[in-house]
Amino acid sequence: LDMADAAGREELAGGKAAALGRVLQAGLPAPHSFVVTTRGFNLFLDRNNLRHRLDELLAEVRLPDRGDRLVELSSEMEAMIREGEVPGEVLGEIEARLAELGRLGCTGPWAIRSSAAHEDGEKSFAGQYESVLGVAEADIPVVYREILAGKYSPRAIAYRVRCGLADQETPMAVIVMEMIQARTSGVIYTREKAGGAGESLSVYAVAGTGGRLVDGSAEPEIHRFRRGEELREEPKWPTAKSLVEWGLRLEELFGGPQDIEWCEDKRGDCHILQCRPLHGEREEDMAGEG
Repeated sequence: LDMADAAGREELAGGKAAALGRVLQAGLPAPHSFVVTTRGFNLFLDRNNLRHRLDELLAEVRLPDRGDRLVELSSEMEAMIREGEVPGEVLGEIEARLAELGRLGCTGPWAIRSSAAHEDGEKSFAGQYESVLGVAEADIPVVYREILAGKYSPRAIAYRVRCGLADQETPMAVIVMEMIQARTSGVIYTREKAGGAGESLSVYAVAGTGGRLVDGSAEPEIHRFRRGEELREEPKWPTAKSLVEWGLRLEELFGGPQDIEWCEDKRGDCHILQCRPLHGEREEDMAGEG
């Protein structure tokens, strides 16, 4: 499925892709990408005769439970997925989409990202599912299985159980996205508390890829804007102004505060990588968090 066609179609494209599709429809830039839909996931389970055994193993999950038993159940489920064969129809569609993007000059490497139903929605699932960066085209089928297997990690299973979601309510779609060679990356929080100064829209930025912000290995540069006007003096980095405008547009589009992942390429062009509801209060001691 083309990413723009994923807009609002969470059951088919998963939460992450459904939101990114809306970003594209709103006229904001994002990397070239497509979605292997939840139908591909269900076909994978069907062709490999996995649904019944998965249900048997999931029925044994008890929370709170001894951690080692959950790990055992998870390990068997993940192994079943990793050992399965990706259906030829799915591989054929992936190859066709990659060829289309190749004609546009996109030849990889690729970012392969989870996009399950209910992901990045009311139930965040933040950090529960897998994403793999820098994937060569030849490795996409293996990584695709790895993303599907990540649906059955101990943390993901436990999170779904606690949220009251059945396994079949959360099928996994997978995003295949062009990797941007990032000069700068970061996040936008469209509404957070900034000490005694009230609410602000904040832009966090680090040099290179956003992973350095997530893992805390880089101290971010922070630009804060009071709601409707600047919170500080003119920023040294003018790109922040554009990101603020995008953040406000996306907050209006989605009807609430947003957590937006972005990057700036070597030419200075910015791209939206992800947009999801901002859960909870943002405090001013955010420096160093992902």
